[in-house]
Amino acid sequence: MKKQFFYITFFLIFFLGGIIQVSAQGELPKEPIKIEGINTKKDNNTGLMELFKLPPSNANSMPDLNEKRNFMMREQFLDPGTQYKRKSKKPDAENTQAGATTNQFLGDFRSNGKFVKIVCRDHQYVDGDRVRIFMNDKVVQPNVLLDASYRGIYVDLVPGFNKIDFQALNQGSSGPNTAALAVFDDQGNVISVKEWNLATGVKATMIIVKED
Repeated sequence: MKKQFFYITFFLIFFLGGIIQVSAQGELPKEPIKIEGINTKKDNNTGLMELFKLPPSNANSMPDLNEKRNFMMREQFLDPGTQYKRKSKKPDAENTQAGATTNQFLGDFRSNGKFVKIVCRDHQYVDGDRVRIFMNDKVVQPNVLLDASYRGIYVDLVPGFNKIDFQALNQGSSGPNTAALAVFDDQGNVISVKEWNLATGVKATMIIVKED
C-alpha cells in the first residue's frame, strides 16, 4: 500500500513538472533582452575601420584663390630697402648673360668746372664687380669695388679733352660687370648718367671737354 502511494506521488510530480516546462517554453519573450553595460551600436564594433576614415571636410583648409592677388598687393607696399633686396637676389647660372666684349663709348660732354665728381655702383646683383679708372690714360683708381651704394672720386680737369676710362677687372660671381655711373661738375650739376654691362678687360669711355 505504501509502495503504491509512493509510485502515484512520484508519477504526479513528474507529470506536473513536464506540463510546467512545456508551458514555460511556450511563453518565451518575443523582444530581445536588454543587457545593461553593453553598447550595441554598430560603429563601436568597427574599431579597425577608424584608421581608414577620411578626415572631415574643413572649409578653412581650402586654398585661398585671392592669395596671389593679396601677395602682389603686399609687394607694392614694401619699403624700398626690402624691394632692393628682392631685386638683388642672385640670378641662376642659366640666366647669366655675357657683357659687351668691345669697348663702349658713353658720350662726350662739356664743362667749365675745375673738376668732376664721378660716382658708381653695381646696379644689379652685388657680386664683387671691380673696375679700374683712368684719366687721360693714367690710372687714378686702380681697383674700385662696386657696392650697392654709390662710391665716388674727384678728378681734376685739364683744358681741352679729358678722357675717362672705366675698365672691368672682372665679372663678379654671376657676370657680367654691371655698373650705374653718374658724373657731376664742381657745382653739383649732373653732367651724365650711364650704365654698362662689360666683359672682363673691356672699357667704357667718356669724354669731358673743359671750356675756359
